[in-house]
Amino acid sequence: MHRFFLEALPEGATALLGGEEARHLRDVRRVCVGECVVLFDGRGGSLEGVVEDLDRNGARIRIEARRPSAPPPTPRVILATAVPKGDRWDWLLEKATEAGADEIRPVLFARGVARPDGTKRAKWERIAREACKQCGRNVLPEIGDPVGFSEAIESLKAASPTRFWADPAPDAEPVAKAFRAAGAPLACAVLIGPEGGLERHESEACAAAGFRRVSLGPNVLRIETAALAAIVAIRTAAEGG
Repeated sequence: MHRFFLEALPEGATALLGGEEARHLRDVRRVCVGECVVLFDGRGGSLEGVVEDLDRNGARIRIEARRPSAPPPTPRVILATAVPKGDRWDWLLEKATEAGADEIRPVLFARGVARPDGTKRAKWERIAREACKQCGRNVLPEIGDPVGFSEAIESLKAASPTRFWADPAPDAEPVAKAFRAAGAPLACAVLIGPEGGLERHESEACAAAGFRRVSLGPNVLRIETAALAAIVAIRTAAEGG
């Protein structure tokens, strides 16, 4: 069933879909009058309905059923990551959303190459919405503004008592093992550095802030691959895998 984003779900019997979402329904998905669709608000709410009317101004949808909001999965996964160059960052946002990141925080490391300033936030949020539409997720991830390394470390200390730092060193603990040892935490932050690695002062700051070094496997991964591997490993371990 086709899914569309509507920021405020109506209380009445009819929903009106306009703007870009209506264009997507009409011109991209080619939904016709009489077809069933799902609308979600990005905060856990969703409903099923039937398209009653459709024109260049938008779509009117008759509400057939309201779906109860499912409780958010635990743990709350906070991804704090270096930013890869070009469209690799867009790919990371899309796949991290699909994999189940609850927050995505861009971090500016000393050796980071890309230095975004947050002016493309609307684009980043659109990518996350499209990923939610595709994968069936009803809660949008929170996407933060890019922040420096020191600020990121302090904010992660406040956000979660369980904090991991992905390190390709051979003696790093497997991330799934580290997660299970943490005792099913309600929140888990994972820090992914740049492909050039962390500077010595950054590594020392992670250790001093209580980040546990974790391994994502035997190979050295690109930023976006490491981010996805970390989220999947944590979600799988949380489910008992």
